[in-house]
Amino acid sequence: MDKIKTNMDIDLLIAECTAYDFKVMLEENRPKSWLKSVSALANTLGGSLFFGVDNDGNVKGLDDIQHVTETISMKIRDYMDPLPDVEMIPLEQEGKHVLQLKVKEGVYTPYYYVGDGQRVAFVRNGDPVLADVMAQLDYMEKRGSGLKRICNETRALESYREDRKPVFKSSIAQFMTTIYSMEYSQADDDTDNGQLNGQLNGQLNGQLNGQLNDSQKETFKFIKAHEGYNTTRIADGLGKPFRTIVKHINVLLELNMIERRGSKKTGGYYIK
Repeated sequence: MDKIKTNMDIDLLIAECTAYDFKVMLEENRPKSWLKSVSALANTLGGSLFFGVDNDGNVKGLDDIQHVTETISMKIRDYMDPLPDVEMIPLEQEGKHVLQLKVKEGVYTPYYYVGDGQRVAFVRNGDPVLADVMAQLDYMEKRGSGLKRICNETRALESYREDRKPVFKSSIAQFMTTIYSMEYSQADDDTDNGQLNGQLNGQLNGQLNGQLNDSQKETFKFIKAHEGYNTTRIADGLGKPFRTIVKHINVLLELNMIERRGSKKTGGYYIK
């Protein structure tokens, strides 16, 4: 742990943050309660979590800042994928210890919370999103306003009808947007309007669910030949960066081509 910075003005540090959350204590048994903030910060502009500060910004302090620091490090390693770039800064104000968990804006977005049978990314509005899907479609803005923009622009059309507003459907492997034509009668829905939606959805799903690229195919073939290998062994075997293999594995998992078996420490990947 870094040396504790004493006599710090917590209010000034908070004011300098792009975004921040307060946690009066570390909930060790409910890691999602604060890791979703880590995910959200990494998936947007970055920011900080302050442990030992209540919701009103009052410094309450931590009893064992060393233990909190080690636990946070462990939980991030166990439940976040990929690993976000974070810095833990121990602070002291009037004899009370506070830990600043500084989360940097992510490079390898989206950053997922993986636990409780879930694999979900968050943004600052607190809603779970398929941030990788949105990024590929170029709809993901820094504050996740892409879908709202689609709805607002559609609603602004002169012939807008509430029963023909855009429809969004998503799963881990795909994201589908249905945009209805406002210029046709109900009788036309099975002809021109159907063709329009087919083209739009075909473009979107083709972009998301197309064939694997050569590098992803290489990773898949390697896993097929070395079932049971974990991410580190796969990266070493292929001679590729660890984070690149993490992204390939995420794609293969989402397409239901592989699965992970075994514990977090000794498990590996297998062909489905």
